[in-house]
Amino acid sequence: MSRWNAVLPVVAVALLMGMGSPGSAAQAAPGPRQPLVLETGSPPRAVTQFPYEFRLRADGGTPPLHWRLAGGSLPPGIQLDGERDRLHGIPTSAGEFHFTLSLTDSSTPPQTQTRAFLLKVVPPLELVWEHKPSTEGDQILGSVEISNNTPEEFDLTLIVVAVNEVGKAFALGYQHGPMPADTALQSFSFGSQMNLPRGRYVVHVDAVAEVPARQAIYRARLQTPGALETK
Repeated sequence: MSRWNAVLPVVAVALLMGMGSPGSAAQAAPGPRQPLVLETGSPPRAVTQFPYEFRLRADGGTPPLHWRLAGGSLPPGIQLDGERDRLHGIPTSAGEFHFTLSLTDSSTPPQTQTRAFLLKVVPPLELVWEHKPSTEGDQILGSVEISNNTPEEFDLTLIVVAVNEVGKAFALGYQHGPMPADTALQSFSFGSQMNLPRGRYVVHVDAVAEVPARQAIYRARLQTPGALETK
């Protein structure tokens, strides 16, 4: 057998094993990085005294991904759980809370995305002026809006009184009955049913919501900042 015939089988075996193949270096090279995309939208509102959870979502990047609070403040009682990609807790204070979250992946160099958020926290029972009290001669008229922000039905009592400068109270409105869960901005109008004595009056609106099954009570109150004068 010639020398050339003896070499050929060795070359064939090397090619079959991929040794020295022109494409072997390309196969070993890492592919392009997947862009890190933060897909989380606006968080839904939270209700004080009720458990809250909001899932944070992202796509792409190199896992594991790391969330952190990059600015602003979370509502009291709400925490960022970066390992489980969520905001959770039981908020204790109502208000609007602005904060920024940062998301970083594990690629080299790391990719980072940041986004600003607004989380609104509302009380279980909410009471706002629809039409602030005003006088018409010897009458006081107005209306309020009531919201049940919870998943529970309320047994609601609403009382509106006008108190004059000597501390005498006059009833302007009363309501008692069930209020369905997740009811927003239910309107209630009030007004004096009799001619009020001439004087200066401060209007008080008190709402009490009870959940008998849990023996829970929620309260809300409004008061005019100054006195209204009847003629």
